[in-house]
Amino acid sequence: ALALQSRAKGCKCSIFMPDDTSFEKSNTLLQLGCDVKRVPPVSIVNPAHFVNQAKRLGTQSNNGDIFFSDQFENLANYRAHYFETGPEIWRQAKEANLKINAVVMGAGTGGTLSGVTNYLKEKDSSIKSFLIDP
Repeated sequence: ALALQSRAKGCKCSIFMPDDTSFEKSNTLLQLGCDVKRVPPVSIVNPAHFVNQAKRLGTQSNNGDIFFSDQFENLANYRAHYFETGPEIWRQAKEANLKINAVVMGAGTGGTLSGVTNYLKEKDSSIKSFLIDP
């Protein structure tokens, strides 16, 4: 989502990711114009962890031209999908007279999957949720 938004707004997008992430993910980001930095996977407490490297880059700017989205810790990520995407899926299914049995989606930070799943499960606890990863 950040890659698409950045491209649409004409902004540069830098993505840090573990180097054991699939090449399909990093190649897609490259095709969308992102600067992709693949780094060795290490513990989150290590300064070389991909999130810590991104955070460092995001806090280095003195003139506010760099923004660190902190998608893994930013509750706005989850809330957007709980309050918007989940209800939209539920409403569209009801309008089409369809029953939702399962949600199947890919994930980056997990915000979409967790927000949508929690909303839908409040509506129908029998709904299953599946994460796929290329």
